[in-house]
Amino acid sequence: TFGKTDWEYVYDIYAENAKVGVRVTPLESTGNILFNGADMRGCQQSVLVDDCQAHAGVAFTDSVLEGQFATEYTNGGPVKVQNSVIRANAYKDIVMDLHGSGTVIVTGCTIDTAGGKNAAAWAVKINTDRSAFTGNTFTGKYTKHIYVDQSSLGAVLTGNAVTSGKLTVEDVSSGDCFY
Repeated sequence: TFGKTDWEYVYDIYAENAKVGVRVTPLESTGNILFNGADMRGCQQSVLVDDCQAHAGVAFTDSVLEGQFATEYTNGGPVKVQNSVIRANAYKDIVMDLHGSGTVIVTGCTIDTAGGKNAAAWAVKINTDRSAFTGNTFTGKYTKHIYVDQSSLGAVLTGNAVTSGKLTVEDVSSGDCFY
């Protein structure tokens, strides 16, 4: 758990078979953390962001995140995932379950659903104020890829691809969704 942080740089952190691999939660203040090379294996949730700094947030680069990646409704800061693998496993149906008023940006990632338990589930569920998913590749058995929920104010989904089949997006948001 990362709770009292400010401009922290975390390199090569590893967790295996944990309920939550990395949790960002406010203790005395909200956190600002840059993770590089995080390796979460067999976790129920690879990442859980309760809240982070509104001006700086949390970033993951060059990481392997096996288990659900989630942001809570309480999150008000930006969360960025770049050049990483986000992988489903048997614990949770949704690979990325995103909530809150903070912006979520996912770029150049592989979203792998091969290990997921429910191929009929959505790989990514977006319920944030703003989000951007660009240049990602969906692999695995899920046939429903991105669901933009009604509370979302805006989403940009460009340049995403599927290795097998066609990208499936369902937008029921109250805002603008571009894809």
